[in-house]
Amino acid sequence: MARAYYVVFALASFLAGKYGVRATHVRGRNQVTDQDFSHSELPSLVYALYCGNKKENVKDPGSSPGIGSGNYNERAAYRSADMLMETRLEADYGPSSVPEPYGKEQADRWLTIAKNLTMDLETLL
Repeated sequence: MARAYYVVFALASFLAGKYGVRATHVRGRNQVTDQDFSHSELPSLVYALYCGNKKENVKDPGSSPGIGSGNYNERAAYRSADMLMETRLEADYGPSSVPEPYGKEQADRWLTIAKNLTMDLETLL
């Protein structure tokens, strides 16, 4: 799960840099808008890349041409990226002592979602 998540995160972060997507963060007492993305910003980052609009901390959506016809629209992509982020956190830090707390069928569904997001984002390369 973690590998699939990080492929999506790394690709989205790279594309955000390519298209000038920027997010606003609070550092100390200052607000800073830059391209230093946190994991919690992945869903908004994916949304901005899919449609070229800002959402939540992504205040500058850059110049992404958007993804016209992919596996997901921007709302479904946002939900999917959010679910992957939550699943990765749960798998890494959740209340389980086993390395992979999910069954094969559930893991396969999440891996398919990660693959679909990756395929869509690769159209922006």
